[in-house]
Amino acid sequence: MNSVSKNILSLRRIEYLIINEFWEIIELSPKIKFMTDSFHEVDLGKDIRIIFPELIGIEVIAKDILTGKQERFELKGVIRTQQKLNPIYIDICIGNNLKNNQISNELLIIIEDVTEGFFLEKSLVQGTNEANILLDTLSAYKLYIDQIFTSIGDALLVTTPSGKIKTINRTGQILLEYDETEICGQPISSVLQEIDSWKEEIAQRGNVETPLFSPKTPLVKEVETVCKTKTGKTIPVAFSCSKVQTEIEDYQGYFYILRDMTERKQAEVAKQEFLAMISHEIRTPVASIIGMTDILLNTQLSEQQKEFIDTIYNSAKSLLEIINDILDFSKMESEKLEFEQEPFHLNSCIEQAISLLLPQAKEKKLELIFHHNPELPQVIVGDINRLRQILINLLNNAIKFTETGKVELSVTSRERQIIGNEKNNCEIKFAVKDTGIGIPNNRINSLFKAFTQVNSSTNRKYGGTGLGLVICKELAELMGGKIWVKTEPNQGSIFYFTITTCVIKTQLYQEPN
Repeated sequence: MNSVSKNILSLRRIEYLIINEFWEIIELSPKIKFMTDSFHEVDLGKDIRIIFPELIGIEVIAKDILTGKQERFELKGVIRTQQKLNPIYIDICIGNNLKNNQISNELLIIIEDVTEGFFLEKSLVQGTNEANILLDTLSAYKLYIDQIFTSIGDALLVTTPSGKIKTINRTGQILLEYDETEICGQPISSVLQEIDSWKEEIAQRGNVETPLFSPKTPLVKEVETVCKTKTGKTIPVAFSCSKVQTEIEDYQGYFYILRDMTERKQAEVAKQEFLAMISHEIRTPVASIIGMTDILLNTQLSEQQKEFIDTIYNSAKSLLEIINDILDFSKMESEKLEFEQEPFHLNSCIEQAISLLLPQAKEKKLELIFHHNPELPQVIVGDINRLRQILINLLNNAIKFTETGKVELSVTSRERQIIGNEKNNCEIKFAVKDTGIGIPNNRINSLFKAFTQVNSSTNRKYGGTGLGLVICKELAELMGGKIWVKTEPNQGSIFYFTITTCVIKTQLYQEPN
């Protein structure tokens, strides 16, 4: 082999051997020993099959190559383990060592180091397999998400950041009476009018951030509104939206959930009609019982008869209070609680509440004290009945849960800075203090939740629906204030509540007591 050919082979990391018809080495390249595990056997005159045992058994093929019957023979990917941690791979090619283009009795064996290519091919195959597995996983995951998206009972819509609808599930198509091809591309405002203002409303109600995704995804509370269908129908819905945040612009936008509230609204109307009817049907006979027992108590009765009538009278009054609590709570739930805005004397309202509960306090031998404050505004604007309802409820609770000592009511006021167009220039703060049983710290949070009391024994001993403080909280908030409590077990409680109101300087006529 000439020097040029040898240089070309060396540059391509290819070594060679030339053997005779007896498999003896007659010529070899210098670095051939690095491609064999038996490098000490690599020498002239040695049998090539000792160095490359893979050639054992191809004697017939070698004879055919020498006689010209076969052009060449190849072995691919033969492993050599000189370095066990980093084996090398070689390709062996056997052909006739032509001389002057004439067939000779010598064989030329070309040994090529294909380790780099082998690992590259292996890596490509592995990468392809992994890509196929990932693609299959993504396809399965997409099918999984699509099935969830399709089967959810609420309407789901996905929009672009600018508000154009990209996707809608089957429930949404049925609700809005659109095919997907018809609604996709339309602005979300064609379905939910004034959507931007509703987004602000949701934001004001408070966003909840969750670390389930990165970056954090804001989950917004739902609001009630209406949507318009393709045929122009107006449907009450509760909707919420969430911003979709990804690094890929095509997958950014908003996700909307619309819940059809038609049946719920119909049920609420039916419930209100039923409660209105039943309240009249129940309160009328109860009021009659209270009236008749009151008349009976003013007649000549024996002590035993008077005791019986007292029991009926007190039971009827308790029943009426429970009915009124349930009806007020129901009205609050449906946002139909009515409020008057009329001027009234603040002190008169307070004294009326005190006078109603004074007999109850005297019966338990408790002091019921109102700390008069001359700096209080005399005439304010609001609903005297609702304010008196809060006072009666809190004073009644204080008396109910106090066995000895006293119940005190104090009232203070302060001027408010008027914001915008509002007219309420005064905040009035009420405090009802008792020396009763108090409340454990771990139960304070449940005080203002519906149908709850401090413990089950409270309900058995003192009775009640557990709605009184819930109603007080709602009424205080509707009057621009709030309610809270400071208490310790066996040390008594102080219930505070505030209202905001407009102070009137004009004196009102009061009928003499």
